[in-house]
Amino acid sequence: METLVYLVILGLLIFIVANLLLVMVRSFYAGQLERELVQSATGSLERMVREIRKAHSIDLVNSIFGAHPGKLVLQQIAATNGHVSYVQSFFLNGTTLVIQEGDGQAVALTNPLVRVDNLVFRPLTTPMSEGVKIDLTFSAVRGGVVRSEKFYSTAVLRGSY
Repeated sequence: METLVYLVILGLLIFIVANLLLVMVRSFYAGQLERELVQSATGSLERMVREIRKAHSIDLVNSIFGAHPGKLVLQQIAATNGHVSYVQSFFLNGTTLVIQEGDGQAVALTNPLVRVDNLVFRPLTTPMSEGVKIDLTFSAVRGGVVRSEKFYSTAVLRGSY
Protein backbone atom coordinates (compact mmCIF):
# COMPACT_ATOMS: atom_id res chain seq x y z
CA MET A 1 0.00 0.00 0.00
CA GLU A 2 2.81 2.38 0.91
CA THR A 3 4.53 1.74 -2.44
CA LEU A 4 1.32 2.59 -4.29
CA VAL A 5 1.05 5.97 -2.51
CA TYR A 6 4.68 6.75 -3.40
CA LEU A 7 4.06 5.83 -7.04
CA VAL A 8 0.98 8.10 -7.22
CA ILE A 9 2.92 11.00 -5.68
CA LEU A 10 5.85 10.37 -8.05
CA GLY A 11 3.46 10.24 -11.02
CA LEU A 12 1.89 13.57 -10.02
CA LEU A 13 5.31 15.19 -9.66
CA ILE A 14 6.40 13.93 -13.09
CA PHE A 15 3.13 15.24 -14.60
CA ILE A 16 3.60 18.68 -13.01
CA VAL A 17 7.25 18.94 -14.11
CA ALA A 18 6.37 17.86 -17.66
CA ASN A 19 3.64 20.52 -17.88
CA LEU A 20 6.00 23.19 -16.54
CA LEU A 21 8.58 22.25 -19.18
CA LEU A 22 5.91 22.41 -21.89
CA VAL A 23 4.83 25.89 -20.76
CA MET A 24 8.46 27.06 -20.70
CA VAL A 25 9.10 25.75 -24.23
CA ARG A 26 5.96 27.46 -25.57
CA SER A 27 6.97 30.72 -23.89
CA PHE A 28 10.43 30.45 -25.41
CA TYR A 29 8.95 29.88 -28.90
CA ALA A 30 6.52 32.78 -28.44
CA GLY A 31 9.37 35.10 -27.46
CA GLN A 32 11.46 33.92 -30.40
CA LEU A 33 8.60 34.46 -32.84
CA GLU A 34 7.94 37.93 -31.48
CA ARG A 35 11.60 38.83 -31.90
CA GLU A 36 11.72 37.46 -35.47
CA LEU A 37 8.53 39.31 -36.43
CA VAL A 38 9.74 42.61 -35.00
CA GLN A 39 13.19 42.29 -36.58
CA SER A 40 11.73 41.51 -40.00
CA ALA A 41 9.19 44.31 -39.74
CA THR A 42 11.66 46.88 -38.45
CA GLY A 43 14.35 46.03 -40.99
CA SER A 44 12.03 45.91 -44.01
CA LEU A 45 10.06 49.03 -43.07
CA GLU A 46 13.23 51.01 -42.37
CA ARG A 47 14.64 50.02 -45.77
CA MET A 48 11.43 50.89 -47.62
CA VAL A 49 11.06 54.25 -45.85
CA ARG A 50 14.71 55.11 -46.53
CA GLU A 51 14.38 54.28 -50.23
CA ILE A 52 11.08 56.15 -50.56
CA ARG A 53 12.63 59.24 -49.00
CA LYS A 54 15.57 59.04 -51.43
CA ALA A 55 13.36 58.49 -54.48
CA HIS A 56 12.68 61.17 -57.06
CA SER A 57 9.25 59.84 -58.05
CA ILE A 58 6.86 56.92 -57.86
CA ASP A 59 6.14 54.97 -61.02
CA LEU A 60 2.34 55.09 -60.90
CA VAL A 61 1.95 52.91 -64.01
CA ASN A 62 3.94 49.88 -62.79
CA SER A 63 3.06 50.14 -59.09
CA ILE A 64 0.07 48.33 -57.58
CA PHE A 65 -1.77 50.42 -54.98
CA GLY A 66 -4.62 49.66 -52.60
CA ALA A 67 -4.60 45.88 -53.04
CA HIS A 68 -2.72 42.83 -51.77
CA PRO A 69 -0.13 41.97 -52.96
CA GLY A 70 0.99 45.49 -53.62
CA LYS A 71 3.99 46.60 -55.61
CA LEU A 72 5.91 49.85 -55.25
CA VAL A 73 8.19 51.04 -58.03
CA LEU A 74 10.46 54.01 -57.26
CA GLN A 75 12.57 56.03 -59.68
CA GLN A 76 15.91 57.63 -58.85
CA ILE A 77 17.38 60.49 -60.87
CA ALA A 78 21.09 60.75 -61.57
CA ALA A 79 22.54 64.03 -60.31
CA THR A 80 24.89 64.37 -63.27
CA ASN A 81 22.53 64.17 -66.25
CA GLY A 82 19.04 64.44 -64.74
CA HIS A 83 17.81 61.15 -66.25
CA VAL A 84 16.37 58.16 -64.42
CA SER A 85 19.41 56.29 -63.19
CA TYR A 86 17.71 53.22 -61.74
CA VAL A 87 14.40 51.82 -60.61
CA GLN A 88 13.69 50.05 -57.33
CA SER A 89 10.74 47.74 -56.76
CA PHE A 90 9.28 46.37 -53.54
CA PHE A 91 6.97 43.37 -53.93
CA LEU A 92 6.20 39.87 -52.67
CA ASN A 93 7.95 36.78 -53.95
CA GLY A 94 5.62 34.13 -52.57
CA THR A 95 5.31 35.22 -48.93
CA THR A 96 8.69 36.97 -48.77
CA LEU A 97 9.09 40.74 -49.12
CA VAL A 98 11.83 41.53 -51.64
CA ILE A 99 13.57 44.52 -53.18
CA GLN A 100 14.79 44.54 -56.76
CA GLU A 101 17.06 47.22 -58.18
CA GLY A 102 16.72 47.63 -61.93
CA ASP A 103 16.96 44.28 -63.70
CA GLY A 104 19.04 42.81 -60.87
CA GLN A 105 18.30 39.89 -58.62
CA ALA A 106 15.47 40.30 -56.08
CA VAL A 107 16.83 40.32 -52.50
CA ALA A 108 14.74 39.20 -49.50
CA LEU A 109 14.08 41.80 -46.82
CA THR A 110 12.38 39.44 -44.38
CA ASN A 111 13.48 36.46 -42.32
CA PRO A 112 12.73 33.10 -44.05
CA LEU A 113 10.70 32.00 -41.00
CA VAL A 114 8.41 35.03 -41.31
CA ARG A 115 5.58 35.24 -43.86
CA VAL A 116 4.08 38.42 -45.24
CA ASP A 117 0.31 37.91 -45.25
CA ASN A 118 -0.64 41.41 -46.37
CA LEU A 119 1.29 44.06 -48.33
CA VAL A 120 -0.61 47.15 -49.39
CA PHE A 121 0.82 50.45 -50.62
CA ARG A 122 -1.31 53.59 -50.74
CA PRO A 123 -0.20 56.74 -52.55
CA LEU A 124 -0.48 60.00 -50.65
CA THR A 125 -0.63 63.04 -52.87
CA THR A 126 -1.21 66.63 -51.84
CA PRO A 127 -0.54 69.86 -53.73
CA MET A 128 2.65 70.21 -51.68
CA SER A 129 4.02 66.67 -51.40
CA GLU A 130 3.95 63.04 -52.48
CA GLY A 131 4.30 60.01 -50.25
CA VAL A 132 3.39 56.39 -49.62
CA LYS A 133 1.58 54.65 -46.77
CA ILE A 134 2.65 51.03 -46.15
CA ASP A 135 0.43 48.39 -44.51
CA LEU A 136 2.12 45.08 -43.66
CA THR A 137 0.96 41.98 -41.81
CA PHE A 138 3.61 39.46 -40.78
CA SER A 139 3.06 36.00 -39.32
CA ALA A 140 5.21 33.11 -38.15
CA VAL A 141 4.62 29.60 -36.82
CA ARG A 142 7.03 27.61 -34.69
CA GLY A 143 6.53 24.75 -32.28
CA GLY A 144 2.74 25.05 -32.43
CA VAL A 145 2.89 28.75 -31.54
CA VAL A 146 1.39 31.18 -34.07
CA ARG A 147 2.08 34.93 -34.08
CA SER A 148 0.67 37.57 -36.39
CA GLU A 149 1.30 41.32 -36.20
CA LYS A 150 0.30 44.35 -38.26
CA PHE A 151 2.73 47.16 -39.01
CA TYR A 152 2.24 50.56 -40.64
CA SER A 153 4.54 53.28 -41.87
CA THR A 154 4.41 56.40 -44.01
CA ALA A 155 7.17 58.14 -45.94
CA VAL A 156 7.29 61.34 -47.98
CA LEU A 157 9.51 61.59 -51.05
CA ARG A 158 12.42 63.95 -50.66
CA GLY A 159 12.04 67.12 -52.66
CA SER A 160 8.25 66.82 -52.75
CA TYR A 161 7.75 68.99 -49.66
